[in-house]
Amino acid sequence: MSARYILLKVRQLDKKKFAITWGSFLFVAFNIWAVFTMRLPPMKMRPLFLLLTLVMTFLIFAPRKARTRSKLWIVIDSAALTLSVVSIIYFYVSHDAIVFRAGELTLGDLIFGTAILILTLEATRRSLGLPIPIIALIFIGYAFFGHFLPGGLKIFPYDLERIIGHLVVSMDGIFGIALKVMLFYVMLYITFGAFLSEAGGLDFFMDLSNSLTGRMAGGPAKIAVVSSGFMGSISGSSTANAVTTGAITIPMMKRIGFSASFAAGVESAASCGGQFMPPVMGASAFIIAEFLGISYLDVCKAALIPAALYFLSVGMMVHFEAKSLGIKGVPKDEIVSFKATMKTKGYFLVPVVTIVYFLIAGYSASRVAIYGIIAIGVVALIRRSIWDLPKIFLMACESAVRNGVSICAAAATLGVIIGISTLTGIGLKISGFIVTLSHGYLILCLVLTMIVAIFLGMGVSTTICYIFLATMVAPALVEMGVIPISAHLFIFYFGMMSMVTPPVALTAYAAAGIADSDPMKTGFMAWKLALAGYIVAYMFVYSPSLNFIGPPTDIILTAITGIVSIICLSAAIIGFLLRGLHYVERLMLFGAALALMKAGFLTDIIGLSLLVPVIVHQILKKQKSGSC
Repeated sequence: MSARYILLKVRQLDKKKFAITWGSFLFVAFNIWAVFTMRLPPMKMRPLFLLLTLVMTFLIFAPRKARTRSKLWIVIDSAALTLSVVSIIYFYVSHDAIVFRAGELTLGDLIFGTAILILTLEATRRSLGLPIPIIALIFIGYAFFGHFLPGGLKIFPYDLERIIGHLVVSMDGIFGIALKVMLFYVMLYITFGAFLSEAGGLDFFMDLSNSLTGRMAGGPAKIAVVSSGFMGSISGSSTANAVTTGAITIPMMKRIGFSASFAAGVESAASCGGQFMPPVMGASAFIIAEFLGISYLDVCKAALIPAALYFLSVGMMVHFEAKSLGIKGVPKDEIVSFKATMKTKGYFLVPVVTIVYFLIAGYSASRVAIYGIIAIGVVALIRRSIWDLPKIFLMACESAVRNGVSICAAAATLGVIIGISTLTGIGLKISGFIVTLSHGYLILCLVLTMIVAIFLGMGVSTTICYIFLATMVAPALVEMGVIPISAHLFIFYFGMMSMVTPPVALTAYAAAGIADSDPMKTGFMAWKLALAGYIVAYMFVYSPSLNFIGPPTDIILTAITGIVSIICLSAAIIGFLLRGLHYVERLMLFGAALALMKAGFLTDIIGLSLLVPVIVHQILKKQKSGSC
């Protein structure tokens, strides 16, 4: 092969694609190196992480959706990239001098600090749209002009130097807790999920789900529920998970008779549910533990029963819908053998088991993610050549960065919001405002919090939404007497539910594209299938035993009534139990579900008194129709 031929091939490369691929590799390599070695202090490590985030965002996302090939946009991209590098390097090099000055800023600090602030907002706008940058600008405006406001909203006036010093130069703003959790947890677990998928783990979980549920009524839909629960917990993105697993499960569901909107709705609801399914919870378990100062295992334990109830609901709705339509399982010749699956691909459980083992053993979550990535590389050699590993590694790096860089940019902007909140005290004012509006009624406080969480979560990853709500809203619930872990899981659930709640249901709309169904119709279908998430969140607030809090007998009894409540709710929504339900029966089952939500002798008696007549009537009608 001549040197001239090689040179010609290099010239034919897509330079931008080349930059994205190797930039992604550098991003992931730095993330692993920085977390594993911990050789850099936080105020050097986090700026470099932000630098890679900004560079990759400007490479991957165009300045506007309908991008032209004009030179103006090339100049804008080049300027943004150059300014990102210069500004971050300035603060990296000046770190010791800034610490020595103890908060006194120079003109250079102000100029490059302002540049970092603007670049962060622009990176978030490009990757996720205007909502988060607009909220951040409103908060910044509040810091500048809040002293003009009346009453309790009035604050001390802040100048540019104080704001930039707090948001950029300190660790209370852009480089604060939001970016920290991206660096130490979220990106590492998104990378783990990408590596597992690229190495063939998705195929394993699909086959495993097929072998476990394929024979049942509505088999492919139940395959979607199980596989999306597995992968959604690891992937860190419900939308990305819906697209990857949905590409396989949605056509299968449509082929055996489910409507396109129902198939996409099932995939969306299951993918969102994976975000709060232990052990990984889309990396959110570690963030919740960070905020509350409790162990990771305590978070997983608290989330386990609610997550199981949620997936039980989605599975039961699929079952009832399949029964009502007469849809059977996967054809016998397409059923995958469980034994064969475990024999040929069971080694893909090794990385997952590795993560669970080291987490239980007490290792740091960030190091555990790295061990999991290493385990994937080892098991990939079982079926692949060692020469395939570099390709898998590069593809996984690019997939991880494409899925995760927008979340990292949003986290940096969220740092602006959190920083202004701590600077001005607006977070406590918002919590106090919610408490005041609720007039001391917990249910009203919960409803207000739910609305805020869904509204703020529209178009935003659940991780970002959770961090914002944990700062602004969770204190209101705790002040109303809600147990802290229940309060934080409550806001997390409704941040997640925004992904399947119209009018902005991104996960549902992504699945609708695969199913070729109407986006809005799919959004409402996904919302209906995920309705248990709304109910379960209220259940564990009023019955903390669902979060494994309290005596074992209370936990067991509450879990049992919760299961019955969820089955009643699923049947009432679909309109089928043992046979089609009359509207009166549906109302009775819905009432039973609400009564059984709250633990207590009286509510349980009410719930059962509504449920038992429906079951008896269904049995009698089924026997009568069977004898005719």
